[in-house]
Amino acid sequence: MIRTLGGVAAGIAIAIALMMIIEGVGNQLFPPPRVDLNNPNAPMALPLRNQLFPLFGWFVAAFVGSWLAIRVSGRAWTAWLIAASVIAGQLLSYLLGRHPAWLMAAGVLAPLAAAWLAQMLCRRAPRSSE
Repeated sequence: MIRTLGGVAAGIAIAIALMMIIEGVGNQLFPPPRVDLNNPNAPMALPLRNQLFPLFGWFVAAFVGSWLAIRVSGRAWTAWLIAASVIAGQLLSYLLGRHPAWLMAAGVLAPLAAAWLAQMLCRRAPRSSE
């Protein structure tokens, strides 16, 4: 039980850190234009590259966090907790500003795909009976 909790905690922590780092790098590489924060449609007016970097960050964060959680805990289902945590953070982000529908859909699908991929990569090879 301790390994499971530790794996989930480590997975969530690394996912949060990676999201912050990747989005920060994206903002440094492609500074977003000034937006009017009083305009509810401002996030929808961002260039595509400024919308894709967070999506990339969500995928990478969910993948690495899921992989770490599985490796530490030894349980594949912990990947879904990491994906759910990333999705929960995105849903809060969606409440703060309007985003295009495609980004909201992709923001939910990317962590789910990342968790599934992490599970596939962490499957143990069957042991040969010697």
